[in-house]
Amino acid sequence: MTDTEPQGTDTTGEWYTERMKKMDSHESIAKRLHTVMYRRHIQNLTTGRVLDVGCGIGMNLRFTSAESVGVDHNEHSVTEARAAGLTAFTPKEIHAQAEKYYEYFDSMLVAHVVEHMDKESGVGLLEEYLPYLKPSARIVLITPDEGGYATDPTHVRFVDFAASKELVESVGCSVKKSYAFPIPRAIGKSRRGNEFVVVGVRPGPAA
Repeated sequence: MTDTEPQGTDTTGEWYTERMKKMDSHESIAKRLHTVMYRRHIQNLTTGRVLDVGCGIGMNLRFTSAESVGVDHNEHSVTEARAAGLTAFTPKEIHAQAEKYYEYFDSMLVAHVVEHMDKESGVGLLEEYLPYLKPSARIVLITPDEGGYATDPTHVRFVDFAASKELVESVGCSVKKSYAFPIPRAIGKSRRGNEFVVVGVRPGPAA
């Protein structure tokens, strides 16, 4: 088995980067309309400088401010994001600049990431990057509904509203709102593109 082929639940290989590139390159009127809608969605969810944890090839990072930064454990994806003109690092690279980025970001976006790990690893991931957030910074978790969850063989844990809320609260943050996107949970359950969105806030004085 080569690095360009699926390897269980591992998402560090080149094959996973190629999978994302293929998904992003699909062109249609519906795709263009969805991109416009999703750009507004991400921009409404995040504020200021955004730390995009699990940024992949930068599909969401490109919708954030110019001072935003992405981080991903897949070095192939980081290379692709940089090639697109985005600022992206591997975990080792951003931690080497910990002093520069300490309490630097206004928002942390974790989109389609925590379903790739068990609960303990999800908590660990949030704890790892929490020091880079300003007090009162926003934390946004986005995870797939049942339909989207079934499309990726590397998913290991279904993370709904309750599971996301538990992750946010486990690192000392509070949940401010939860909703399904783009359509309500009652009618969107099991639709491939529907998502759980949970927004939390890090404790601290208002900016």
